[in-house]
Amino acid sequence: MKTMTTLLTATASILIAVPANAAIYFVNQSVGSISVIGSISTNDTIGSLQTGDITDFSLKLTSAANTVTLNSANAFFVTGGEGLVASSEAVTFNFSNSANSFFYFFDGFANFVCGASGEQGGCTGVNNTLEATVDPTFVSIPKFGSYKFATAGAVPETATWGMMIAGFGMIGAAMRSRRRSTKVSFA
Repeated sequence: MKTMTTLLTATASILIAVPANAAIYFVNQSVGSISVIGSISTNDTIGSLQTGDITDFSLKLTSAANTVTLNSANAFFVTGGEGLVASSEAVTFNFSNSANSFFYFFDGFANFVCGASGEQGGCTGVNNTLEATVDPTFVSIPKFGSYKFATAGAVPETATWGMMIAGFGMIGAAMRSRRRSTKVSFA
C-alpha cells in the first residue's frame, strides 16, 4: 500500500508541475446590429498580443440577414501595434492608443470583425472604431479608451484536471486499504 501511495503522490506532483500552455477567452459582443460570439485561444501570453500569440479562434458573426463563422480553418487573425492586450481576466483593446494599433479576424471575402486606433487605423481605414461585417451588413462604431473584447474562461487548466484525477485516485486507494485492513472479531 505504501508503494501505491508513493506512486499517486509522485504522479500528482508531476501533474501539478505541468504549466498551462494556452489561455481561452470568450467573446460575447454586439457591434451595432451584429453579434459576435465565440472563443479565442492564446499561447498564454500576458501583455501585448501579436499575430502569432493567437493560436486558435472561432467567432460566429450574426446579422439580421446572415450568419458566418470565422475560425482558424477558414479565416485569419492579424494585429499590429501594442493595442491588443491579454491579462489573466480579459483581452482588451485600447482605442486611444497613439501607436496606431489594429486587430482583425477576416475570412478573405466580406466578413470580418476588427478594431483600429490612432491616425492610420486599420479595418476600413476609419480611426478609433470597432467594426463588423456579415455580408451585406456593415457596422462601424466609434470607440475610445480601453475596451474589453473577450473575457477569460472558466475552463480548468491541465494541471487542475490532473490534480483532481489524482485526488480521486488517492481517495479510492485510501478507501480500499481501509476496507482490507478492517478485522472483525466476535467475543
